[in-house]
Amino acid sequence: MGLHLKSVLTAAGLTLFPASVYAETIPDLRCKTYYEGEPAPKPVAAFLKAAERYKSLSESGIQKNSNAALTQCQSKLANIAIYTLKMPIQHDAGVCHFLTENVDRFFSKEGAFLGLNHPRNENPFFTRDDPRLLSKAERAMFMAEKNCPKQGDGQYSGTRNISPGVFRSLAKAYMFMTASDANLLSSTRLRAGDASQTESYQDFRLMLKSRFGHAPMLASVGFEAGPLYERNYTINISAPDGGHGWILSMELEEDGWKLVNIASWIA
Repeated sequence: MGLHLKSVLTAAGLTLFPASVYAETIPDLRCKTYYEGEPAPKPVAAFLKAAERYKSLSESGIQKNSNAALTQCQSKLANIAIYTLKMPIQHDAGVCHFLTENVDRFFSKEGAFLGLNHPRNENPFFTRDDPRLLSKAERAMFMAEKNCPKQGDGQYSGTRNISPGVFRSLAKAYMFMTASDANLLSSTRLRAGDASQTESYQDFRLMLKSRFGHAPMLASVGFEAGPLYERNYTINISAPDGGHGWILSMELEEDGWKLVNIASWIA
């Protein structure tokens, strides 16, 4: 038995699932990233200009010539538009990273920019929800010594409650664990659980069988507390088809990171 994607999103609080996951349920979803200082639709250009003053929140270690960006995803079938702000890229501890946030609330249903001081009220039952720009920001990260890829090229992973150093450590552990079947077995310390955990692990292992050394990229990485995660570091993986994936719960032991729990999700 797997988890539905919606429950995973709610529990993890992560918004940077790969586009293939959304494409599984919204086939005509099309996304394009616009960069500050380059041609863009008027509402997008107006938003990026208004967001300029927030650069100071991520000024440390900003890469040369890195500008803020906005990714716009649209679907005519679902009648939706998704806007994601991506602040300038920073580099620390061998990790490229930037602040990112869903900013739908600053655009009308028709696509007009409402201004940063006039967001739509997305949660009428939660009046204390902070509507300010970057109040809900997370960080996207990618392990690289230099030459950070641009924000819109799809190589970054969503993160929550972790530093670039912890991300690098977990990313290396994932690369080691998925390099061979022997590495996977030596990295696994599954706790006693229900049958679904064993099924999820065997499904994950079967997927890797023909892909050792070329495992799917990290969709998101974070530290979570609660019944689902038991205060573990978690790695979210999307299967190659984008329709399902796994949440790996990791703990740091004396001999390195170990997989202690696993759950599957479906789109």
